[in-house]
Amino acid sequence: MGTTEAAKVLGITDRAVRLAITQKRLHATSLHGRWRIAPEDIEHFKAAKAA
Repeated sequence: MGTTEAAKVLGITDRAVRLAITQKRLHATSLHGRWRIAPEDIEHFKAAKAA
């Protein structure tokens, strides 16, 4: 999924998702200049955020 969809799932802004990616707190892959985030990585991020 992209950063906008991830932001909706996480309840944060698109910018916050991109910041988490650049800070290496959320794993993502750049594909053709766009960030792609696996659903498993969203779940890991949510778990880490809740801890």
